[in-house]
Amino acid sequence: MDPRLIPSFRRNSTILVNSLCNIQRNRKSDPNTLPEQNENFLCVPHPNDILIRGCKSQEFQSTDPQPSLKRIESFTSLSVPEDFKFSKIEIKLLQSRWLYMIICIIFTAISYMQWIQFSIIANLLVDFYKVSSNAVDWTSLVFMICYVFLVLPVSYFLDTKNSRQTALYGCFGTALGSWIKMFALNPNKFYILMIGQTIVAISQIFILQVPQTLSAVWFSPNEAFTVSGLAAFGGQLGIALGFFITPWLVKRNGAATDIRLGIENICIFTACLSTIILVIVFIGFKGKPKYPPSTVQAILRTTSVQNKDSWKASLNSLKNKTLHLLLLSYGIHTGVQNSFSTLLNQIILNYFPNSEQDAGNIGAILISTGLFGSLIFGFIIDMMQQYKSTALWVSRFSVVGMIFFYLALESKSKILLYISSMILGFFMTGYQTVGQELALEIEYYNTESPVAALLNISSHVFGITFTVLLSWIEMQFGTWLEHICFILLLVLGTIFIGKSKFETNRKFVHEEIANEAEVLAQIESVPNIVVVPDDSIEGKLVKG
Repeated sequence: MDPRLIPSFRRNSTILVNSLCNIQRNRKSDPNTLPEQNENFLCVPHPNDILIRGCKSQEFQSTDPQPSLKRIESFTSLSVPEDFKFSKIEIKLLQSRWLYMIICIIFTAISYMQWIQFSIIANLLVDFYKVSSNAVDWTSLVFMICYVFLVLPVSYFLDTKNSRQTALYGCFGTALGSWIKMFALNPNKFYILMIGQTIVAISQIFILQVPQTLSAVWFSPNEAFTVSGLAAFGGQLGIALGFFITPWLVKRNGAATDIRLGIENICIFTACLSTIILVIVFIGFKGKPKYPPSTVQAILRTTSVQNKDSWKASLNSLKNKTLHLLLLSYGIHTGVQNSFSTLLNQIILNYFPNSEQDAGNIGAILISTGLFGSLIFGFIIDMMQQYKSTALWVSRFSVVGMIFFYLALESKSKILLYISSMILGFFMTGYQTVGQELALEIEYYNTESPVAALLNISSHVFGITFTVLLSWIEMQFGTWLEHICFILLLVLGTIFIGKSKFETNRKFVHEEIANEAEVLAQIESVPNIVVVPDDSIEGKLVKG
């Protein structure tokens, strides 16, 4: 048989030779020199193809890449192109990724600052605009309402957009809404204030999509928790600034003109910051780096970008019973935090009249200590990989912190109130990042799962419900019952997290993908082999 008629085994049928004509693997062979022959077979090296005549099948070991490809596809829901070369992947991490992360933190903080800035001075807005405290609460609730109803359509729209485009949409809307609020400086213009808040709220949905895209496109898988923590830091920093700066700029000095001047100052402040960051994003924010940060991103760059079915992916995720319990636990805890932040001004003033500045300071302490809590809990998880136990203990101490805060209110001691706010913020706010990472671990095998959106929908639905219900309870029965409800809700969230069973997937998946990619790269580096059978197996190709 003419060996030229026998095709080389390509990617799907490459063959490695365990013992090739008694030549040791580590010995360099001159392609121009024939190796030692014997009476049973003849071996002829070739620069590109290795021609083997008369070799028996047991002398070969199959290295079919299909099992490795199927494993990668099963881990990531990706389809690896047929001509993709793993041996040519060049993975690099650029230092500029941290600059983009800092920019992301800034515009996230500006957006979150506007979420809570009017709730913390609710009593002053009630006097200036002549509206009810419930109406002022809606300046915060509108952010939750918009997210619940628009996050999935926005996510579908952004599936084909890069991080630069997404950031531009969010920053432009934030700046536009901030400037619109400049026209709400008259007592009969509260509706304009709400229009501006609504535009900023819609824009925040775009901003919340940026960290996830930034993490995948610019950072390595090992840095995922760091990016998530920094993104949460940006949001919490913004809330803390809203708590601290707004009462400082808007003060009651006995005249409505003073309140108007304070509102004007805070609107100018946020509008200017939003415009500056919009210009920075437009000039210097890139969509993706030159080199991929991971094997998964290298594969993604060879495929066409298409819209995913977010609704279908959401339904698939909701089939996970473990995720049900986490959504309930996370939703309750974060909903309590959102509701507590919205109603904090009213809670503090019921015990300490004319203490708007103290309410703002306590809110800032709640968030600031929570930032440290997030970093510490993240370090514990990275070191020990104990997701459930960390979440459970953080949840339990959140209950303890809320009880301590209630006792401090009843004692009428501001010193105890400040101390208790540190403890409560450290655990209750710190739980947010832990819960997010736990959800990503649970659903990591499904790369299309909109788990972050589901978590935020859960937290906002509970936040809206708790805010409306507990505000009514406070007006009807007093602050004491409102606070007891906060405590019981945190206990309920702790019970849900305790009854759940978790399996961590992210670290395992990335290790497996890296191993399979290494195997495929080695297969691609092996020369093609042409097999010419001897007389006993003539007409049949030998495969290991």
